[in-house]
Amino acid sequence: MNEVGERAMSKFLDRFTESLWKKQKLSEEEMLHTFLERVSLTNEEATAARNATDEERRREEGFRIYIRRMKTVMKDALITDEDIIKSYPEPLKAILLMRFLEKQGEKRSVRLAEKINEAGLKFVQNDVWILPPSKTPQDLVTDQDLKQWVYENLTKTLYKKVQFVFPFIAIIDMRKVIAPRRGILRKYTGNTVFNVMELDEMVPPSYVYYYLKERSLGIEDVVRRGDLLFLASALNDQLAVADIKEKRRQIVQRLFESLNKGSLSLEDISNIAEGALTKILEGLVQHPDGVAQRLIIESKYWERFLNSQVS
Repeated sequence: MNEVGERAMSKFLDRFTESLWKKQKLSEEEMLHTFLERVSLTNEEATAARNATDEERRREEGFRIYIRRMKTVMKDALITDEDIIKSYPEPLKAILLMRFLEKQGEKRSVRLAEKINEAGLKFVQNDVWILPPSKTPQDLVTDQDLKQWVYENLTKTLYKKVQFVFPFIAIIDMRKVIAPRRGILRKYTGNTVFNVMELDEMVPPSYVYYYLKERSLGIEDVVRRGDLLFLASALNDQLAVADIKEKRRQIVQRLFESLNKGSLSLEDISNIAEGALTKILEGLVQHPDGVAQRLIIESKYWERFLNSQVS
């Protein structure tokens, strides 16, 4: 083969190799890392991410952030917290307690209540509290283990004159709990153990993520569908995000009508004219021009990322 033929063959092989690289599937770690680079974090989330000292913890925090952005999407997919909890293959231990009395002499005391809050227990109602599985030592087994935990975390530093009664303290498995309710209009009047905690406080975030991924709600799945709430996760304007969450169905319907389509993709959002998207958002979100611009920027970024060479 002459020199010209060799150069031509070399270029062909380079293009062929490049096309193979482009077809490689992006790893979950790459998807998660890119999501965390783009998402707008709350102060609490930023602090938790900074304090994650090892790779496993960083992944869990990343999955936690993603899951909390996907609550509305999960609801639309008819996936409930209880579905995920009851599918978990291991016990999900939590501490359930009731405080009936707390006083010092004849005076009301709040020190025990303060200790309960400091320990991370969540108030359910009628002086019933629960410690999420994420904060409950999963190696608590015996009554003595439980008594020692209560002593170390709640009663050890109380003044001797403080009187208190715990009618019950128990270790429960969240997978075996039911909490029926019906016709409750106000959340605070009908709290259950399931809605005083975030899902990721009850089940490890990585498990929740892969449960969602199996149902086509992983990061890449959601991105490729051009999900508006996902793209909006990069917005610093929480009022705009709240507007998108509340008016999402109306926005999507307007997009369907504008694009003359019955479904959306990332490409659709990426290619829509900024003025057209602004018009669609008018009357539904605050600052529609700015929101439209940012949604298109995000969609173009993710489109480039998904189509880029994997190194």
